[in-house]
Amino acid sequence: SQRCNIQRLEFDRGWPAGEELPLPMARRPYIVSLPPGRNAILAERLQREVLVRDMGDATCTPSQAGSTRKGIHEMPLREYLEDWLDKNLSRNAEENRYVFGEFGDQWAPLRNAYRRPPCASCGGDRAAVTIGLGGLHSGAPWHFHNAAFVEVLHGTKHFALLPPGDPAIPDIDEA
Repeated sequence: SQRCNIQRLEFDRGWPAGEELPLPMARRPYIVSLPPGRNAILAERLQREVLVRDMGDATCTPSQAGSTRKGIHEMPLREYLEDWLDKNLSRNAEENRYVFGEFGDQWAPLRNAYRRPPCASCGGDRAAVTIGLGGLHSGAPWHFHNAAFVEVLHGTKHFALLPPGDPAIPDIDEA
């Protein structure tokens, strides 16, 4: 594997009066580190103990990793956090579940607490805010995105990107 060669941009607080300058729309991916604490309110609400206390009875639908959601289990968030997240690790995606794309009203307070990035297409109805929860070896396999902004508030996320025209792309598109 190669060391990351994706362009890194500095987040500019902007001016005057500390206004945020918009992030650029680009044809190629880039990485930008936002100021620490920018989404501190949401990060606090996503602490496991706080989620159990405030949203433990909310319905969640963890599913298997895949390009389409399958193996969906409906359960209270408390059950997922207490029983599923700490399961023994498995590299078999069928044995892991992650929560992603919960759009019900019960999840609105978390989505509404998210401070969107400063970009032209990130506001209002132009972009969906989704919250993902999952343990190690959970998440989505190879898939395609148009423009997307991914912000990690706790833990880490592994990204693998291919350049345009890579010979593996047709195999991914078929998956």
